[in-house]
Amino acid sequence: LMLAEAENEAYGGPTTLAYECINEVRRRANSDYPAVAGLGQEDFRRLIIDERGRELCFEGKRWFDLVRVAVRNDGQYKNKLVSLLLQNVAAKDRPLYQAKLQNTYGYYLPINESDMIASGGVLVQNPYYL
Repeated sequence: LMLAEAENEAYGGPTTLAYECINEVRRRANSDYPAVAGLGQEDFRRLIIDERGRELCFEGKRWFDLVRVAVRNDGQYKNKLVSLLLQNVAAKDRPLYQAKLQNTYGYYLPINESDMIASGGVLVQNPYYL
C-alpha cells in the first residue's frame, strides 16, 4: 500500500502498478471488489488511506497515516484531518479544538529532555511544547 501511495504521488495519479498493489492486497483478503480504474490522484489517495485503515486496523498505524497525509505539501490536506478529528466533538467545544489542531507541530509528541541532552544539542524540542 505504501508503494501504491508513492506511485500515486510521484506520477500525479495512480499508475498500473499502484492499482495492482491495491488489488493484490484485496485478493489476499479474499475481497471480490477490485479497485475502480480511472480514478484521479485525490480519489486514489482517499482509496489508499481507506484501504490502509481496513488492512491495518488495530495495529496503531491510522494516526500516522492521517498525519503523513495532513502535513504533505506544507499542510495542504490538514483540514481533512481536522474535520475527521472533530466529528465526535461537541459543537460548543469545536472552536477550541479546531484552533489547537491548526498547528501541525501539535500532531507530534514532545521530545524527552534526556534524549535532547544525550544528542548533544542535535535534537531540539518540538516548538508546540515550548
